[in-house]
Amino acid sequence: LGRHGVEVHLGKDIPFAVPELSRYTRQVFQFPNAGREPEAWVAALKARLEAEPYDLVIPTVDKYLVPVIRHRRELEPLARLAIPDDRGFEYTYEKSKTLELARAVGAPCPRTEQVDSLDDLERIAREFKFPLIVKPVSSKVWIGKVRHDLHVELAKDRDDLEQRLRRLLTLCPVLIQSFHRGIGVGQEFLTRNGEVIAAFQHDRVHEPLGGGGSSYRKSAPLIPELYEASVRMLNELKWTGVAMVEYKY
Repeated sequence: LGRHGVEVHLGKDIPFAVPELSRYTRQVFQFPNAGREPEAWVAALKARLEAEPYDLVIPTVDKYLVPVIRHRRELEPLARLAIPDDRGFEYTYEKSKTLELARAVGAPCPRTEQVDSLDDLERIAREFKFPLIVKPVSSKVWIGKVRHDLHVELAKDRDDLEQRLRRLLTLCPVLIQSFHRGIGVGQEFLTRNGEVIAAFQHDRVHEPLGGGGSSYRKSAPLIPELYEASVRMLNELKWTGVAMVEYKY
């Protein structure tokens, strides 16, 4: 943005944010903590947009994206928001909905079941082969005004699964998935109304066993069958903007 002459301002909710060191960051504003005080954070953002005209607001991570979407009607009259529509958010933020979409368009998916209570524990332990992927339906869950950051976990046996479910089910439903060895593949897209403008693929050379951010990646040719599945998903959502579709391959 800066290289194209766009003036960039940064709103941060932590003492130090790396982007404030950029030569292109013209102004930095301190906001309340979005995780602990989402309503105060939204109020600060709204006040900033009312104080000065902005062309575009880009929430960079989930803890900013969710409150912006929740307060869409208040904020949209003040600036253009780089956020998905309600359907796009639902099907990309909630993992159960993402899987529903993937299956609907024929994208490859692991065996998955949603668990809402411990009543399903014994059946899952009988029908699935361990280890199992334990995946909260959302990575960020708000209980009242408190945000809980959740992560993908790996259950090695029945007792381990029970322990993890007891903890996670107090916050949200959980997806149980069969474990597949392979490398993590991410396909990145820039689209307009679901039509691809640009596409790129990276392979995760190293990543945590239970999932999460990888520390070492390399660019790679697009795998055609995965690319086609990704495009079908983005087209179904009429997605506009950037997106990444992840696979274990």
